[in-house]
Amino acid sequence: MNTYDEEILSTNTYNDTSKKINDKRIRLKLLQIPFDSLNKTIPSTQHIEKDSSVGTSLSRVNSHYSENVDHVQHAQQKLNQLIQTGDWPYYMTSGDFNNDGSLDLATTSNFDGDISALLNSRNGTFQYYVRFVIAAGLYLICIASDDFNKDGKLDVAICNEFLKSIQIAFGTGNGAFAYVLQYSMNNSSTFISPGNFNNDGYLDLAVTIESSRTIVVLLNNKNGTFRVQRTHNIIRQPFALTTSNFINDGKLDLAITDTSISRNDMINYVTVLVGNGDGTFQIETLFKTGGRP
Repeated sequence: MNTYDEEILSTNTYNDTSKKINDKRIRLKLLQIPFDSLNKTIPSTQHIEKDSSVGTSLSRVNSHYSENVDHVQHAQQKLNQLIQTGDWPYYMTSGDFNNDGSLDLATTSNFDGDISALLNSRNGTFQYYVRFVIAAGLYLICIASDDFNKDGKLDVAICNEFLKSIQIAFGTGNGAFAYVLQYSMNNSSTFISPGNFNNDGYLDLAVTIESSRTIVVLLNNKNGTFRVQRTHNIIRQPFALTTSNFINDGKLDLAITDTSISRNDMINYVTVLVGNGDGTFQIETLFKTGGRP
């Protein structure tokens, strides 16, 4: 290495060292700037808005932020509302019970034996409207809603545990109910689900009877009254059920949860009954699930 090269190296080393020292001094000076002075060095938002497009963006961000905060606070107020119902509401269903285009709620009261209708105020809040007595002081369990007599007004079907019956309350179209029909069961029902099981265009009912391990199908007489079509005995102890066309053949099927106590509590079953399209079903198929679905 020649002398010239050594001088260049020495100069570069000095310059690098000097630069590092200066950088440290600059950082120290920045750290020593008083907070008040720092605030004075930052232009106000109003000043930025006058001098550049950055202010316009900041203004929009602030505006959107304020709007979002308002929306969140308004949503929290809605979520925090408490609505009075009958004593010990047990099951709930939704539907447009007063035909105003907004979904309302209806609950059964396990101790009072009545239905509580909660009407939507068209903004996601609900008002307590009416208590319709089905059977005072008796246990109402599950509730399902649909237009069973095709008059354009929603009705409800209810499992009455104490009377061992299914009760149909017909809607008046203004959030209230007019009268009740009752259908006796051999044992207390636990769950009910509507569906057009015989493909006649009218909604029928499927009911679980937990104690006797049976599914009862009530077929609609095309006027909102029902007749018992058939009782299906199943292996497992049924509780909840749902209806759908699981095999895409145009016929409604049933899926039923199992509350039987097995040797291994971690294994229970869902029972599937494939519909024949006439209100009857094929032999059940069992599918394993976790404990007590």
